[in-house]
Amino acid sequence: AMVAMVTPYFIVDVYERGAIAEVWSLCLIPWVLWGAWRILLRSHGKRTWRDWGILAGLIAMMGLTHLPGLLVWTLMWLIWPWCVAAHVRDLRQGLLRFYGVTIAGLGLVSFFLLPAAVDQQWISIDAINGWDIYDPLQRFMLYLTSGEGLTQQDYDRTLLAHFWGPLVIAGITGCLGWRSSSTAQTGRFNEPTKALSRPQFYPQRILFYLVLITVISSLMMTDLSTPLYQASPTLTRIQFPWRWMTVTASVLPFFFGYLWVWVSQRSHVWLRWGGGILILAGMGLCLWQGLDIAETSPYNPALIQRFDQVMEQRPPFPEEPEIVPDQAEHFLGWHWAYPEGITFVDAFEYRPLTGAGNPVPPPQAYPLVEWIQGTGGVQVDQWSYGIRDLQIETTQSGTIAIRTFAYPGWQVRQADQIIIEPQVYPDGRIQLSLPPGKTQIQIRYQGTWAERVGVGISSVIGVAMIGVLIWEISRSRDREKLDSLNTAHLPIID
Repeated sequence: AMVAMVTPYFIVDVYERGAIAEVWSLCLIPWVLWGAWRILLRSHGKRTWRDWGILAGLIAMMGLTHLPGLLVWTLMWLIWPWCVAAHVRDLRQGLLRFYGVTIAGLGLVSFFLLPAAVDQQWISIDAINGWDIYDPLQRFMLYLTSGEGLTQQDYDRTLLAHFWGPLVIAGITGCLGWRSSSTAQTGRFNEPTKALSRPQFYPQRILFYLVLITVISSLMMTDLSTPLYQASPTLTRIQFPWRWMTVTASVLPFFFGYLWVWVSQRSHVWLRWGGGILILAGMGLCLWQGLDIAETSPYNPALIQRFDQVMEQRPPFPEEPEIVPDQAEHFLGWHWAYPEGITFVDAFEYRPLTGAGNPVPPPQAYPLVEWIQGTGGVQVDQWSYGIRDLQIETTQSGTIAIRTFAYPGWQVRQADQIIIEPQVYPDGRIQLSLPPGKTQIQIRYQGTWAERVGVGISSVIGVAMIGVLIWEISRSRDREKLDSLNTAHLPIID
């Protein structure tokens, strides 16, 4: 656990990149492996629905962390049943059970994942690779086929040590594990099927799995994987191939654990002591690298104080600070500081298509309701997250633009009539045409069909899992009562 907390890539995410969502992915991957290990240990005993529920819950938690991390880990997780199965029957059961629990876990958070997958058609998702620095084909750690060698990106070069470290440790551990298993299990493939399924062989299969996914993840950080990225637009959206370190960094502590067990089982004292010292040195190297990253990471107290100050200056929602273009100060990535406070602009890939071409930073502060044609009175009854209630009064026909991007999830009701497809102003705002007189406008965020279906799927799976858990607890209690009654009626033998 200590090694995991100081794994260099973990520290990079915390102190350099501030990628807290990816940090949670790194934290949960060992727990997913633990859940799968519990099920393997019970494969020859009493396996309960509770074990499957725990694993599904852990996978669901992974689904709520970081989408690129979830993508790369899920691709590696699909290999699990193929590595731990001892024979064809085991493989069939493993595919059915582990893939089934994976679908259940991801389905449990489909309220988030389904719209994330389906609703990409409504946002500027292609902008995620809009620049060369966000193109995975331009950010490989190693260029083996083109002869360029190491990456030329300055930031990526700082991660090269963290690329080689897990790969070397995995290679050493894999070689020792293979040598031990081949020595201790001569003739293993001639043993009966039941013998192959014995739990003592699971650590070797899991070690093979960990080594395999480390090698694959490392190859995905080199240009040898170019055809895979070219064939899969979804895979290119991880932006940086070094995101595969989510896998290699999270399994690194397991290799140290395997090495420690291997060394402790040696008969020679000098080998135990020497191996132990080398393992501690390797763990110490990880600790030193992690602490060095933490100590050298840029930390500017004055900048943080400035951020707090401009945040306090911001007017309360939904008001925005006055924007003076010639006084805009680029501040902390996507923020801009103005005399009246700070503004934030979404990354281009998060914008709805209707507002994809808006300049950054915005040239002005937009009013909640802007008259495009005509004039009149505007009364804002409520303006909160997901709710817009307005009353507009005008003596002649007019047109207004509302400070809300036109997006399929919004339902617009004008004078008690739902407008299926409201007009869109050139900058992406909802545009409405008004007749003379008083008009009441209600705008509610109802969600897209993918959001609503996702909520339904999550609800059904969640209720089903709770029902199965209650049924199992009840059955367990009935079994305990029956066992106690049988024990009470046993004859007493002097």
